[in-house]
Amino acid sequence: YEGWDIVENLILSNKKKYLKNKFIKFHCKDITSDKYPRSDLMICRDCFIHFSYKDIKETLSKFIESEIKYILLSNYENFNNFENIDIITGEARIFDLFKFSFSFEKDYLDYGDDDFSAEVQKKFLLLSRDQVKINLKNFKKNLHV
Repeated sequence: YEGWDIVENLILSNKKKYLKNKFIKFHCKDITSDKYPRSDLMICRDCFIHFSYKDIKETLSKFIESEIKYILLSNYENFNNFENIDIITGEARIFDLFKFSFSFEKDYLDYGDDDFSAEVQKKFLLLSRDQVKINLKNFKKNLHV
């Protein structure tokens, strides 16, 4: 990934900034492959807009393997009937997790307003690990993997 230098510099800066706070830690990790730390909530906002379907699937699979109870994601209301498209990781696009090829079920812990623009409405989506397991099966089936 071309942006690792930027990420590593940000981590170094934050480590210095929060040096005296023993509860705040920063690490450089690849969420598609590295093991996740123990926690109650994974905040993965504005991330999947830059991930290929393959990397989204791998990230959700790693989340399921973890001991993390909940995940907070971004989603985009599909008012203009845009199609979900696959991209190369690093590019950007909006997506609706409730539409093909994700086909997530509208069974969630919380879903609410996040950000508004003229064309799309960004929402937050809170899911449990069990809900992600169910939805990942639908997604994998649609990807034929």
